[in-house]
Amino acid sequence: DARALLADLAVDVLVSGNVYLDVLPQGVNKGSTLLRVLDYLDIQIDHCIVAGDSLNDRALFEIGARGIVVGNCEPALRAALTGDPQVYVARSHGAGGVLEGLHYFGQGDAVKRGTTYGQ
Repeated sequence: DARALLADLAVDVLVSGNVYLDVLPQGVNKGSTLLRVLDYLDIQIDHCIVAGDSLNDRALFEIGARGIVVGNCEPALRAALTGDPQVYVARSHGAGGVLEGLHYFGQGDAVKRGTTYGQ
């Protein structure tokens, strides 16, 4: 088991899709990185919607932003996030699921206009 081999290192180990092995510096993940980017750009978390399809995206959903789980996501991600009031579980796959979720969160008009943050 890779986790046992890496246990003495200051790393976080994540397996997604029963195939992919992520080894990251401890505390560094998609969620912590997004928080740093939002802080740098001075964007509030309530202006952010995250989306994901696999367990390596889970940290995005743990930062307090609204989130979209796409229809063809990893079952373990769906199981972990179903019932979270901040998370919409889409029926559509991939980008279609993201668009479905953006409409759910009331951002459909912004998508049609091609609006970016601050416009």
